[in-house]
Amino acid sequence: MLLTCFSLCVIFILHIWETSRPFRLSIPYMNRKIRVKSRKILKIIFGRSFPRLVVTAQKFYYGAHPLAHGSILDVLLEENGDTTQATVYDAEPDNNSGPDAVKALPRRMRFYHAKIDAHSLQAGQDYNNLKNVITIMILPYDAFGQDRMIYTMKNRCIEDPNLPYEDGAATIYLYTKGTKGCPSKQLQEFLNYMENTCPANAVNDDLRDMQHMVDLVKQDMEVSTAYMRLM
Repeated sequence: MLLTCFSLCVIFILHIWETSRPFRLSIPYMNRKIRVKSRKILKIIFGRSFPRLVVTAQKFYYGAHPLAHGSILDVLLEENGDTTQATVYDAEPDNNSGPDAVKALPRRMRFYHAKIDAHSLQAGQDYNNLKNVITIMILPYDAFGQDRMIYTMKNRCIEDPNLPYEDGAATIYLYTKGTKGCPSKQLQEFLNYMENTCPANAVNDDLRDMQHMVDLVKQDMEVSTAYMRLM
């Protein structure tokens, strides 16, 4: 039986674990929990609540024509508020630590931003209605060599870095082994859990909830494997 829809936290954890055996999850329980888990992980990263969140697991953006490059985004989350600009969050775990893949990572993020932007503005709408886009990469390798737990990238003016230039785009890289920087305690615990996923590192309620989901996934995999061996 092929597996179909990921919970956000299970995507993060299992992409790091299972680099050589990608698969898709089909547990109905996970499908019902996607929204709740996504809110929790965004709350850990940004330190605030996300009451209005639309979650799409495995968002497909096809190329404009057969020869054009498309993309598959693991989890796309859209936040809409009454008084704030709509924001789209793209959450991506990544294990491609080869030198060519690491070098291309900023351009890959540029492409993801462009794909999301192209579908974020309806015909006739003003550019002020273009949604904010924040791409979040969870990495078990240091893409920039500074041992930081978090790297936040935004466009800016080279001649005057303090000049405001708010285009609504940002990319956040979270390095699970990083030691430098001062993110929140909750984010540090989350990164440590991502790097060393085990019950002992599930040190708060949110992480214990994730560990419970990981246990369910592992049980499902074990049952599925045992079943296939009997076929």
